[in-house]
Amino acid sequence: MPGSCSSRCDQGPFEVLVGAFSARLRELQAVALLRVNEATQELFAHDLSALEACVRALEHKLQEIRNFIAHERQAIPKVEAVVEACRAQGAHLAHIAANLPLRLPGAPPDTGAAPSGSSASASEAAPAALKPQGKENVSAAGQADYAEADVAAEKKRRPPPPRRYVMADELASLSAFMTQRLTLEKVNAAVDDAAALAEGCARLLAAARAQGKLAPAERKRAQMLLVNVAGKEGVKGRYWFTEPDLKAGACIRSDKTGRALLTVLRHLGRIQEMRFNLEGSMQPVYVLR
Repeated sequence: MPGSCSSRCDQGPFEVLVGAFSARLRELQAVALLRVNEATQELFAHDLSALEACVRALEHKLQEIRNFIAHERQAIPKVEAVVEACRAQGAHLAHIAANLPLRLPGAPPDTGAAPSGSSASASEAAPAALKPQGKENVSAAGQADYAEADVAAEKKRRPPPPRRYVMADELASLSAFMTQRLTLEKVNAAVDDAAALAEGCARLLAAARAQGKLAPAERKRAQMLLVNVAGKEGVKGRYWFTEPDLKAGACIRSDKTGRALLTVLRHLGRIQEMRFNLEGSMQPVYVLR
């Protein structure tokens, strides 16, 4: 420093030597303050070992945290895939909830005829809506023959009639003059009704094949259907019903609304209308698809 150099130049050799000794003494005093006594050396060694063990434990814990973070980072793509799958499933369930009809067929009450765990047939577990419409008008002998036909149908294990419910977007795709004031619930109720009518017609034919004691009018009609309709191409092996069956329908009737429902179901591919010679005239037969 210029100031110190000038001050040293002003001092004599003795003063410079004294200043050097004084600086060295101050350094030695500072070092002496850091000197450890032999009596306290063991305590300092114990404290240092404890401090080292604590630092090593912290380093080990820090390494565990780093490994955990690396593992979680590797799992992020899997979690993102699960979240995306949940979103897709949620959208699918929302679509189902928006299109699910309010009226669904329920299981018949348990009568105790079949024990739990038994191999019940498909017709025993069929919904109550599959019961034929207008069966209360059949005679007692006819009802007994219906029961015999049920047993025969159970042996054959024929699947229940199809119930392909209509979605909201399907109904919205039709023109307004065709749907008129029909709602989605009413159209899906017509799907249930068509399945019930077809099931009733199938039971009538099964009773006629079993040579049961049907009423004369019912036997005559069943024989006519067996000859003119049941074995025809496009009808054989399917569920179907005829125009006179509409009298027993709950939703599908011979009125304006019933005709509109039939038109909607036909355009949506739920039924197919075919015509056959019945009672001397061409009459429509509605085949479930």
